[in-house]
Amino acid sequence: MSSMEGKVCSVPDDQPAESHKLLLRLCSNEFIFTVSGIVALLFMNLPMEYVDGNPAPTFIFKGQPYTFHAFLVCVTGAFCGSICSMHLHDTNPKAARIFRRFRSGATLAALVIFLWTAAPAAFSF
Repeated sequence: MSSMEGKVCSVPDDQPAESHKLLLRLCSNEFIFTVSGIVALLFMNLPMEYVDGNPAPTFIFKGQPYTFHAFLVCVTGAFCGSICSMHLHDTNPKAARIFRRFRSGATLAALVIFLWTAAPAAFSF
């Protein structure tokens, strides 16, 4: 049994620093890929209300279907950016870097939209 089996996102200490940087990028891609996929599935399965024919979850985005759709677009962008970055990191590192930046921007935008919507809901008793 090798020392790498059973370990997730680990590099032996005798590897150069470049390996640690590559590993950190891959782990962040995998993390954002997993979280964005779960978030998208979770939000699509929440109870919905329809405002002018547009669905919005009654949980946080109550009465704000366009904000909900912008949130989903950002989550989908983060998901796609992480997949493309993981796929291209060996064959085309420059394109992978562009997708990684796209993924980071989409993740930040999704987080800002969620916090912007959740803050008033959290403080309205």
